[in-house]
Amino acid sequence: MNLTNKEYTIHWLKWIKKYSGWWRLICHPNGGHLNLRRMKQLGISILLSCLMLSGCTKESIKMDALSSHNTTSANWYELSISVIADKDTVLDRDACSNEIMQHVLDNDFHSIRFSYDLSGYPNEVNVDVFTSEKDFKKGKVAYSFDYVTDFNTENVDIQNNIKDNPDEFEIQYK
Repeated sequence: MNLTNKEYTIHWLKWIKKYSGWWRLICHPNGGHLNLRRMKQLGISILLSCLMLSGCTKESIKMDALSSHNTTSANWYELSISVIADKDTVLDRDACSNEIMQHVLDNDFHSIRFSYDLSGYPNEVNVDVFTSEKDFKKGKVAYSFDYVTDFNTENVDIQNNIKDNPDEFEIQYK
């Protein structure tokens, strides 16, 4: 909004009238002069409140799986899922990816349950991570990764799965 000096002053005075309680917190109650100490305290309080509300804490990322499909072939079971991390941005991909894999192992996503009783645990997991359901609907992927292991060519009947052989797996970002 481009305002001239006069319009800006009028806008500022209307704001003071509308939010007079905030103005009194900043100014001296008697003289109406700007109290810098009180203004700094208020600014720091607001900044700390914003940081706490924005999720800059060590809380785990709240997430859910929205879609999944699997592919099975003989002794190979591949699971592909789309996960919403429920954050504006994912700053630590490794922590987020490990948490997603823990949810897959624990089978505790809110919206989806996997059936490990028929084919066992997957031999490979492909994940597309979205920051929100809105981004999921737009197809805007935050990042993708595969949780993979080497195919056992010596004995094709015995393959690593994510539960029994987690040390054999690695996360590969796309």
